[in-house]
Amino acid sequence: MADHVIIQVRDAVISRLTSAVTAVSSRVYRSDEEPTDASLCPFLMVELAGDNDERIAINGGAVAGIPANLESIALTVMVHCVVKQDGDAEAAAYNLRRDVESALLGTVAALTLDGKVQMTTRLAGEPRQDSVGDQEAYKLALQFQMLIYHLESQPDSFSI
Repeated sequence: MADHVIIQVRDAVISRLTSAVTAVSSRVYRSDEEPTDASLCPFLMVELAGDNDERIAINGGAVAGIPANLESIALTVMVHCVVKQDGDAEAAAYNLRRDVESALLGTVAALTLDGKVQMTTRLAGEPRQDSVGDQEAYKLALQFQMLIYHLESQPDSFSI
């Protein structure tokens, strides 16, 4: 059985960022994998931040064996750009943000995660600065919303 559509979308985001953001290469992590080793910077961390659901009647249950409702899930995904370096970590974090935005918003394939979602929208960004020893640390969180459709009886399959 396939993973829930939300996990499939999270994994598609990680895959897209891993292949498209050359500054981090394979250093794109899930929120439960966030590294503590500063030598792995810069890196990206992908976090699921909740979802809202709207049910849309598609046949009112009139036909046996056909689901009555389509679910429209507005999934919030956070992408954290983490940089620790000597010098201008803020500029490095914003340049990483530019690459993330290009990877997730730059083409139709990116906006739809190759057909998994109906649309990706950037909602917000939140910068946070810190210092670690002699190095400047900067963590920039980007908030995206991804719209997913699936039949209510099939939480592991996407629908148009």
